[in-house]
Amino acid sequence: MLKGVVSPMRSVPDHIVKPPYAATGQVKRRPESAVKSPDVIARMRRAGAAAAGLSGIRIIAAKSVHIENVQIAGFSQNCIDVATTTAASQVTIVDSMLQHCGTNGLNVVTTAAVAVNVQVQNTQILGSTTAGVTSTATGVNAQNGSRIVLDRTMIANVTTGVNQVNSGGGAASNVFVVNSSIHNAATALKSVTGAIMGATQSGFYNCGTIFNINGGSLFTTEATRFCTASVA
Repeated sequence: MLKGVVSPMRSVPDHIVKPPYAATGQVKRRPESAVKSPDVIARMRRAGAAAAGLSGIRIIAAKSVHIENVQIAGFSQNCIDVATTTAASQVTIVDSMLQHCGTNGLNVVTTAAVAVNVQVQNTQILGSTTAGVTSTATGVNAQNGSRIVLDRTMIANVTTGVNQVNSGGGAASNVFVVNSSIHNAATALKSVTGAIMGATQSGFYNCGTIFNINGGSLFTTEATRFCTASVA
């Protein structure tokens, strides 16, 4: 993210009681272990689910965003929603887990005729399956303007692993799946007219359809396919 502008310090009237850290800038913290008990973790998860909004992280205007070692779960639409109008935006997602969000694990769309570059590395994007019904419709939803590379990433328990859509601003999307895997999906990779999808050294397991070309272009190099599935 870009450095912002800090406004000048404003005075506080004397009749307002100042907190202890006002003079020193140091917050006195309660003695508490950084390692939480299973009970505390369970209560934190319940509180987070109850307060969950539409998207865990929503990026609407930024030149560069780096997301690392985070867990996002239980939001009604997207775990991460990239919806920026900034030209040549760069988003990286590393060592993270996106799970159980209602619509997409990762949604990338530009609302102007610009391209946004997204690099996903060593990350898991997971839905949950209850009685055969998946909670997350799409692992990665790539709308127009998307330039996405999935590297060492696992997508599982979704209706569609990677979905390309002709909507939003910019040219048709490009998505490349490298050293990654998709499990338990009705369709692993779904393209669309004008879009480009590539897969190399990746595995697809227990999927109904591996590639749904759907008018787009799909390229594979050294891709390992283990689904008993078809190419549509």
